[in-house]
Amino acid sequence: MTFKSLTKEQIGQTLSVVAVVEQVHQTSGPTIFTLFDGTMKFTAKSFFKPGMRAFPEVDKGATVAVTL
Repeated sequence: MTFKSLTKEQIGQTLSVVAVVEQVHQTSGPTIFTLFDGTMKFTAKSFFKPGMRAFPEVDKGATVAVTL
């Protein structure tokens, strides 16, 4: 599964994509991750509480499996 291969027909399904973290940006709200799976970039957001870094163990260059 790749980001580029995702379709509207898959909405509501649990899907997994393996990607590399290209950028991590902490905001006063969510942590924003820019991911690249070899086909395209995808921006993911994660939020625990205001200003708290989500998934501090995940940094730029890490390979992650993202569940959508």
